[in-house]
Amino acid sequence: MTRRYREEFDEEEWEEMVDRFADPGGESALHPESPTNPRNLPCPTCKRPNTLTQKDQFKGYQCDRCADEVEGRWYGF
Repeated sequence: MTRRYREEFDEEEWEEMVDRFADPGGESALHPESPTNPRNLPCPTCKRPNTLTQKDQFKGYQCDRCADEVEGRWYGF
């Protein structure tokens, strides 16, 4: 996995990533949790509770573990 760090982005790019991703610079596509977008929904694949936000569900996302498994990255969780 490739992780990108804060120093690799200008201020505007980083602010957009922080607003858009729960793990800016990481592999996750999930949205950040906030008071108006809590992480309170189950993954549609594994059914683990409190893994997705409403924005994640609207986009049809699944949890990071399930997404990694589909992409061939399995960590034995």
